[in-house]
Amino acid sequence: PECKFEGGDCQAVGGFPNCYIDKSLDPSKVGDGKCDGDPMYNTPIGCNNEGGDCQAIENAPNCYIDKSLDPSKVGDGKCDGNPNYNSLIGCKYEGGDCQPVDGFSTCFLDKSLDPTKVGDGKCDLTQDTDGSYNGKYNSPGCERDGGDCVVRGYPDCFVPNPGWIKDEYCDREAPYNTLECGFDGGAC
Repeated sequence: PECKFEGGDCQAVGGFPNCYIDKSLDPSKVGDGKCDGDPMYNTPIGCNNEGGDCQAIENAPNCYIDKSLDPSKVGDGKCDGNPNYNSLIGCKYEGGDCQPVDGFSTCFLDKSLDPTKVGDGKCDLTQDTDGSYNGKYNSPGCERDGGDCVVRGYPDCFVPNPGWIKDEYCDREAPYNTLECGFDGGAC
């Protein structure tokens, strides 16, 4: 849809002088305190970045993120995996830092990683240099490697072989024999 003022295609947005959007759009989204990130609400000149809900990203045209987010993370060469940077229209997967994973709407991986490994039956524990899993297989957004790294009953236990927990054999080495893993599920 395009608002060209002719033929009654536009509607004024109350509270925002000179903000006109296409009639097919919901004017209540402008200035509602939530950045929807849709360029159709952000690009009209008088709409002031969705009524002040969003901020424009200089190095990513048509990318608008919530004012509370750090704009320097978009297009910085590192996939943070945060859906708030990736799911918005125009942000092109964090400015090209990430890639989406089919079947996982909140999973965004670093471009160097293989998206087919998510949910392949093998736990991939790739960590970032800061110890986080952001932009990696085992992130919360990727549902802990598509469920491959989930150890039932131990939500903070991440091990290469989840089946070894509670197998009645004591795996004495970390990360199995840790508090997070219930000391190998009680086997130690």
